[in-house]
Amino acid sequence: MPEVALGDVLTPTLDEVPLVPDDEYKTAGILHYGRGLFARPPVLGSGTKYKKYFRLHDGDFVYSKLFAWEGALTTVTSEFDGYFVSQEFPTFRIDRARLLPEYMHLLTQWPTLWEYVKGGETGLGGRRKRVHIDHLLGISVHLPALDDQSRVVDLFATLDAAAGDAAAKTNAIRAAQRSVLAHELARPGQPTKPIIAVMEHVLGGAWGSDPGVDDTDVISLNPSVFAGGQIAVDPTRGSPRSLPKKRANARTLRPNDIVIERSGGGDDQPVGRVVLFTDASATTQPVIPSDFMRQLRVNPELANPQYVYWALWTKYQLGDTREFSAKTTSIWNLRIPEYLESVVPIPDAETQRRVVDLAWAFEQAARLAAESLHSTQVARSALLAELLSGRQSIPVASQRAHEGSVA
Repeated sequence: MPEVALGDVLTPTLDEVPLVPDDEYKTAGILHYGRGLFARPPVLGSGTKYKKYFRLHDGDFVYSKLFAWEGALTTVTSEFDGYFVSQEFPTFRIDRARLLPEYMHLLTQWPTLWEYVKGGETGLGGRRKRVHIDHLLGISVHLPALDDQSRVVDLFATLDAAAGDAAAKTNAIRAAQRSVLAHELARPGQPTKPIIAVMEHVLGGAWGSDPGVDDTDVISLNPSVFAGGQIAVDPTRGSPRSLPKKRANARTLRPNDIVIERSGGGDDQPVGRVVLFTDASATTQPVIPSDFMRQLRVNPELANPQYVYWALWTKYQLGDTREFSAKTTSIWNLRIPEYLESVVPIPDAETQRRVVDLAWAFEQAARLAAESLHSTQVARSALLAELLSGRQSIPVASQRAHEGSVA
């Protein structure tokens, strides 16, 4: 497969538009890591330091001088035709007789291209790094014939559609899970109790000292334990620390303990996420919550601990923790005493078991859908590296198989 310099297939082109002070301009930016364009808020001609903008056109290539080294390069899709960018975003016409815009779009998602681009950055770091046009146009890539480019584009379109389906399925299952559990908790006539009334104890977390400094080495959970919609505590999302033996013993998580986020979140993500400790065999060291968390241990004689977990999970999903949140500086804090005085339904033991079984059934379905999405994404990344590197072309048999799959 021949190598071609980008300068042979990309021609700098500037559709320059002088700004009129009272006119409004739709502007765009570029997401990092080949994720495409995004719409910025409209700008008045009088509201920017620039005297002119440059108009984007469907099918052109554009990149950010400041952040191309982080994959801020892409092609213009029809959605952004007619949007504007500043002089920090050079634009290029693609020679469609040799390079399909859709294939160029795949190239912008290829981490190896980002590395080539990064090799030409100049400046002292951070925002002062720049990638100049001459360097970018001097980068060579493997460029197959147009027919082969079209096959590659079609193959990735199929993979992306499969990933989209898996993502939509995951989201639909999660939405159904929230809806069904909310319905269960809202059933009329169920007895309610304050959360604190079914607790055996509530303890603060601890960050502790470096490993080996105190008596007991532990794993202190990081805030990432709540990330990505986690349900179960993942001890790998923690740091090796140490505590005096008495403090460590008191805070060591047991199966069915709940860990609640006390500080964190943001304006778009309320504080108060919860995870459940399910597997003490996952690590040989004790696992404890850190400073920004609380350990909630349910008294099993008063309520099913897993039922209480799913009740708190549902409260968070419904936004109920916002009522008990306060912001200090840039961090949201959950007012734990007030939150624990809020009530949850505590139905009979059989109903609690049924709700728990229902919640885990949804969770298993969501996990399977998420695994399908992840597998598709992994396959896509591996295939992207193979095909764009020039190490392998698409056999005709693969193209026929693809055609059969979409017939």
